Amino acid sequence: SSIGFKLMYDQVPPQFLEDGHLEAYLKKNRVSILHLVREAVVLKIASEYNNVMQRKNLKSMHTQNATMVEQFRDAPKIPWGNELIDRMLQLENISAEWQTKIHFMPLVPDYYLSYESLLIEEERLGYIRQVIGFLTNKNVQHIQTNANLQQLHKPVCSDRIENYDEFRIHKKVRGSRSAAACDMIQYHFGGNRKKDGYDAGGTNSKAGVQ
Repeated sequence: SSIGFKLMYDQVPPQFLEDGHLEAYLKKNRVSILHLVREAVVLKIASEYNNVMQRKNLKSMHTQNATMVEQFRDAPKIPWGNELIDRMLQLENISAEWQTKIHFMPLVPDYYLSYESLLIEEERLGYIRQVIGFLTNKNVQHIQTNANLQQLHKPVCSDRIENYDEFRIHKKVRGSRSAAACDMIQYHFGGNRKKDGYDAGGTNSKAGVQ
């Protein structure tokens, strides 16, 4: 079995990363890192915007209440400009810098996992098996999922961002990780997947291991 904890970038004092304190702690306690990254950072920014807009009635980003999902599903689209794009790129750079530092820490095992890779059920189970293997060195044959948590906001970027087509072709956005992730999400949840003969799985499963 494995015991873990969640740690956000801004919860680690920058000097601990620069002076080696974090690396020393990880080595001393034999900590393996599962680096879960939201590639479509623009959706993180959109969720923050929606939280402000819906703060009076919204207490959590997930719920088991289907009625609440219907109430908040059609969230206001976030307006954008250079300020939003610059913040998006800054957050992408922070994530990339962390991955570079983590990946090259000697004797600190790391596994990079994109949040977007967990959206489709058949892909999610495969990645969960890989993560379990990374953490425990065990090959898990059966994974049981319980579909009780539901995502409040729509997953497709065009449903969350104003004038999305213009945003997508903006010169600063075209080569970004957010743009690539948005394209992948669009394929899975925007209808293209069904055209290719697939049916997109739900985004609301929570996995348990047996």
